[in-house]
Amino acid sequence: MLSSLTNVFVSRGLPTAVIVVGTPGRETESNILHIMPENGTVERYDICFTTRVIRNNGSERSREQIGTIAVPRLGDHVAMKNFLDDIQARALLRWKEVVSDPSRPERGARNYSPFGYIVDVPQLVDDILRPAALDATRAWEELVPPESTGVTEPVYIVHVKRSKPGIINTSSCI
Repeated sequence: MLSSLTNVFVSRGLPTAVIVVGTPGRETESNILHIMPENGTVERYDICFTTRVIRNNGSERSREQIGTIAVPRLGDHVAMKNFLDDIQARALLRWKEVVSDPSRPERGARNYSPFGYIVDVPQLVDDILRPAALDATRAWEELVPPESTGVTEPVYIVHVKRSKPGIINTSSCI
């Protein structure tokens, strides 16, 4: 009984990670890509006018800048969304490779849940998100050379603790 009560107040939470393109807190949009480690479902949303990347179902634990992209002008949300589209496509291909790897545990093993295959967060970051973002950044640099643009936007990996599985944001452009 006491341990159940303790678990309610001292939850370890469910970790995940997101890609953020742009600088949260400026008067421009930042674009967020979340691939849920429970099943590979994609969540995308924008934030405006706030430094808080995560709302509703989680809290930011750490933020690591992994690169920058050049955009024609500050807050060019079309360019940033196109860039995030590229990251998403690359990440989903990597997700499929990871979960179809024959060396992964079968159903009933630790990495399987009723939702599907669970990819642990270090693997999500190291094998899926980071390589997808870095590959997309290199491809973007070939299309849009930094010297031909006005500004650069940062690309972050943000580690998040969620209170429950699933989406981490329930409102757009907050």
